[in-house]
Amino acid sequence: MFFAQGSGKSTKVAFRYICAAFFAMIINAVTSGFAAANCEPFPQSNYWPGISHQSVELSIEEKYNGDWDKLLQKLAGYLTEAKAYYQKGNGLLIKKSGKNTRLSNRQLDRFIMLLEERIKITQCLADLNDMNDLANFQTASGNADGPPELEPGKQPNLFEAMDIRFNVATSCVDGTSFFRIINLGDEWPTIGSFGIYRLGRDKPEKVLSRRMALKIGQVSTFRVAGNENISGTLGLFVEPGWTKRDFKVDASLTCTR
Repeated sequence: MFFAQGSGKSTKVAFRYICAAFFAMIINAVTSGFAAANCEPFPQSNYWPGISHQSVELSIEEKYNGDWDKLLQKLAGYLTEAKAYYQKGNGLLIKKSGKNTRLSNRQLDRFIMLLEERIKITQCLADLNDMNDLANFQTASGNADGPPELEPGKQPNLFEAMDIRFNVATSCVDGTSFFRIINLGDEWPTIGSFGIYRLGRDKPEKVLSRRMALKIGQVSTFRVAGNENISGTLGLFVEPGWTKRDFKVDASLTCTR
């Protein structure tokens, strides 16, 4: 009955938005209900007693304001420091169960292995969160089965250099900026860096960053809230981990409420 009135174009638009909303509902159910099936459980140890998918997700909301990148960067910093101490052969002083504990190099080797596993699983959970963002993104843009709709005549940004190839589609929804990256090339051999910067000032200011290695066909969505976009214009810069690039804006978006 809802589709009985109006032009054929209006019917198609309404149907498209209904499909997008349904897609978002399904993805939200999948990401919340099947996280345990898609991501391995955290290894249990005395270093992080009681850690679970649920406890990490709660921590992200309460301590990091929903920003998975901040936790991943923090863990990556711990890993870099632990590996540096391991190379020196002096062990490492850590806080364990609220007490300072010195790890021997043998114990530190085990600690590094557990920390790498923790980072891998945390990244998996962050990727599931990306799926949820993507569902919301597609609902807002009215497109449930493709890149966000762009302005007439505007093409998605295609980046192709140094053996990497990906597409970047951008969208502005009620002042929130979205950058959607689709890897069109091979699986990345190592971790790269993705940064979102405020533009329009003397020097670009980083507002969001993420380190990850894209798999074949992987889609990743970056979202920047309006209160983080003070200048109104944002730019994406991608730096592969296996080579050095001079700073260059790979895709930009002007987004205001």
